[in-house]
Amino acid sequence: MYLNNFHCLIGGYNDSDDSSDYGIVSNNSHMGWIIGGAIFFVLLVVIIIVVVASASTKTTTSSIPAPTVAPKVNVPVVFGAFANGSSWYADTNLSTEPNFTVFPGGGVILIPSYSNGQVFAIGADNNLYYLSDYKTGTWVLIPSPGRLISLSFDGYNNIVVVVTVANTIFYSNTNITTNPSWISIPGSVKDISLSNNKLYAIGSDSNVYYASDYKAGNWIKIQTHGTYKNVTFDGYNNVVIVLHTDKNAYYANKDIYSDTVAPNWALCGSQLTYIKLSKGQLFGVVNGIILYNPDYTTPASWKVYPGTNTNTLSFEVPK
Repeated sequence: MYLNNFHCLIGGYNDSDDSSDYGIVSNNSHMGWIIGGAIFFVLLVVIIIVVVASASTKTTTSSIPAPTVAPKVNVPVVFGAFANGSSWYADTNLSTEPNFTVFPGGGVILIPSYSNGQVFAIGADNNLYYLSDYKTGTWVLIPSPGRLISLSFDGYNNIVVVVTVANTIFYSNTNITTNPSWISIPGSVKDISLSNNKLYAIGSDSNVYYASDYKAGNWIKIQTHGTYKNVTFDGYNNVVIVLHTDKNAYYANKDIYSDTVAPNWALCGSQLTYIKLSKGQLFGVVNGIILYNPDYTTPASWKVYPGTNTNTLSFEVPK
């Protein structure tokens, strides 16, 4: 069912015995060889440095862990919740004319977290629910550590992180679709985003925090200005976007893991009430209306899909 209203410089060598060919008189031939040797040595050092640097770069890139679960879906998907709690999805032509479709399985949800064809969501009763297929099926109630206000799900590594109404944080990476083993993470937050085994969060004090290990909760405070309410994080491409309480969204892609240097915050959107990032693309909500931006660094690139009455959404481009 589709919704109708969605619209290097090296000199030449000469093997002649006449040293004048090199512009050096014969009684200084040894000096010429010394200079030539020095140049060769410098070039050798430069080559070694370049090779080592290249090797270092490759090591950094390959350090990204491979998914532990095979990809189930090979297209970008956006999954949203209407103001009345029913849900919808779109998985084709997201940048032009998305096939917004009402999810047929019913249910009343507040906040979805989509990944790899599956959805975890917080229901209207603040409990945790799971959907094995974003297109069909029935929501399944999952035991949780309390009533919830935020969550983040990684369907490629089978990790789900939740935040309770008491601002406590828990994670599970065992039996997450049936009976999770919840483990507490230190900290007090109100919104959270998991990516590449790292966390970004909005603290209960409305500041922005980062943890390099989702299990340890080794939080550091990120330098920002003002107070924030929503965060979306891509730990594979090192981008974070935070939504200010004044509804302006800011992105950063440098120094985002430092507590001593401020990230390069820049505006990427205004009047937003919710925002999600995946591989450089954005979906957002403004007063119930869905917006799409193919490039998070370009605020003028937003495209409007009106008439949806959407509160929250989740978005992912396949890994």
